[in-house]
Amino acid sequence: MKLRHPPPPRLTAWLEGTAPELDAHIENCHRCAEALENLGEPTSPVTAALELVLEPPGNLAPALRRGIARRERDRTDLSLLGDLLALPMHIARALTPKGSNDG
Repeated sequence: MKLRHPPPPRLTAWLEGTAPELDAHIENCHRCAEALENLGEPTSPVTAALELVLEPPGNLAPALRRGIARRERDRTDLSLLGDLLALPMHIARALTPKGSNDG
């Protein structure tokens, strides 16, 4: 006999530990697992504590923007430095006659 999907009150009973006969079904049923996720009380103490601990800091977005801007400036500065260091080589190539084989 195949077990049908338990109704929300039975899933709630399973969450409370009073319906262990549903273990096998819930382990293999994505629909019931999703229903269990939706049954969680948003105001339970555990949920509230997790939300508090896992909440990103309020200044996260501005801090990320500042960090990204700083890295972009650093990359631009390094690119400019590389161009400046390569400038003597470019000048030497431009001033050296094309037919010269001196190395």
